[in-house]
Amino acid sequence: MPRRRRTWTRALLAVLMGFALLSGGAVAAATPGLPMPAGPTTAAPAGTASYDRFLQMLDQGQVESVVMAPDTLTVTLKDGSQVQVARVPDPQLLSRLLAANVTIWGAAAGSAASTASPTWMWWLIGLTVVAGLGGLLWAIGRRDPSGARTDGMRSPVEVEYRPTDDSSIRFSDVAGLARAKRELEDIVAFLRNPEAFRLLGARVPKGVLFEGPPGTGKTLLARALSGEAGAKFFEVAGAAFNEIYVGVGPKRVRQLFAAARKAAPAIIFIDELDAVGSRSTGQPHAEDVRLVTQLLAEMDGFSPLSGVMVVGATNRADALDPALLRPGRFDRIVSLEPPSRDERRAILELHMHGKPFAPDVDPRDWAEATVGMVGADLENMLNEAAIQAVRAGRKQIERGDLVEAYQRTVAGIASDRTLDPEERRRIAYHEAGHAVCGRAFGNQQLQYVSILPRARSGGQTVLLPPEHMLVTREEADARLVMLMGGRSAEIIACGSASSGAAGDLRAATALAHQMVADWGLGSHLTYEPESVGDEVEGVLASAQGRAMAILGERRAQLDALAELLLRHEVVAGEQADACMADAVFVPSAAD
Repeated sequence: MPRRRRTWTRALLAVLMGFALLSGGAVAAATPGLPMPAGPTTAAPAGTASYDRFLQMLDQGQVESVVMAPDTLTVTLKDGSQVQVARVPDPQLLSRLLAANVTIWGAAAGSAASTASPTWMWWLIGLTVVAGLGGLLWAIGRRDPSGARTDGMRSPVEVEYRPTDDSSIRFSDVAGLARAKRELEDIVAFLRNPEAFRLLGARVPKGVLFEGPPGTGKTLLARALSGEAGAKFFEVAGAAFNEIYVGVGPKRVRQLFAAARKAAPAIIFIDELDAVGSRSTGQPHAEDVRLVTQLLAEMDGFSPLSGVMVVGATNRADALDPALLRPGRFDRIVSLEPPSRDERRAILELHMHGKPFAPDVDPRDWAEATVGMVGADLENMLNEAAIQAVRAGRKQIERGDLVEAYQRTVAGIASDRTLDPEERRRIAYHEAGHAVCGRAFGNQQLQYVSILPRARSGGQTVLLPPEHMLVTREEADARLVMLMGGRSAEIIACGSASSGAAGDLRAATALAHQMVADWGLGSHLTYEPESVGDEVEGVLASAQGRAMAILGERRAQLDALAELLLRHEVVAGEQADACMADAVFVPSAAD
């Protein structure tokens, strides 16, 4: 007999046996004719009596026996007569009956005092249990030995992978990233015409890894790759493979690759690859190990000419399992860096196209002013400017809208907090201290200074560092002095520091630690882990001392800029520079 038929036969027998047992129990419990422990069969009671009268008869020794029911007492007297008494709560009744040597009985089934459950209740309980058991056996029987369903239905943990419909994005829709797009040209050619590669014996990578900070365009570039190659695009987040059920993640990996093979040419894009392919825990049966192993097996299992390309994206390439980066897996890594000035200009022009901007809005100026911003930041800034213009009822986006959008992007939305005069003065000196120290070295462009509270700070000083690939010791020291300038200005002008420098101290500590531990820019090349903290403390103390010295020499500029901020609250970089015309600092020999 086939295995599936034997399974169904056993399931059917189990259901029938359960139904028979439950039905028999229901009939036995609900049929009055079956023998049940009860009192003697007697005639109907001749009359009734009050409970007090019953107690009197009990004390006088007239009671022979009592049949007890929840609501009534059927009392047989020694002269053979019977009376029925309404039962009342009496915790001492049983002890009094035993003391009087009265025979005690329970109520007979089917008698007036019977409390047996109705037949329909037993039938309902039996049918519910049998139905539940049958449903469970049916669900088990619909699975094959491998655990897959055979009825065409999907369980809650299963998903169906389909390619996205949008294939209109091209490389021309991705501003900047010229080097990355050049790296992908041969992959586009392969997906368009794999036969040309086969004839020459060429092998293209099975997997491409996009690595870079958030917002640099990894997903957009993957979609453009699909659009250029005319390939189906399967997009999934790495976290989607993680489930509480053991084995579900590897099964989803198999389903995804199977769907891509059927739709070839196709691109499988796995965002947040580190969520599915991070370094394993070392336990061979752990779920993360199973997941990585299944992903490796799928990438090893398809032919390079099958028309399927796997593209992964991550912000943390160092966290990936090394096996994923070996040849035949993700063996081409494309690094996406924050855009340069020219790339920022191209991104701004792309997103500004077709929108009504005022004539004085020049993308070249904003490309200069947005050092460190990535493509997502720039697109969000332009969108916020458009929203600001709509909110103000204007027909075009003006420079002021972009200024507000830039400040929202950098420091968050404006706050409604009201500052008292002393606190406002402290913030003005704090921000003026940043500006004076930053401009003292002449290598950082001052964008604006503000004492308007925003979501993440009480004020803002935006200085644009030079766009260099390398960071020198002098540039790092200048950055540290600028960060410590706010706290130092508070000490000089207000007599003490405040919690307003908390963010500056975190940023300065992180930079100093990087200088010492990663860049070798401390007093020694290498350090023991326990000595790094002492060196970082020394670097920070030195930066604070230099900031105090600069502000002491330029106290007049510090006071002038603080007063300007108290009058106008927001001061543009050109205005601040005019206020600090003689602020260029020439380091002394001791520095």
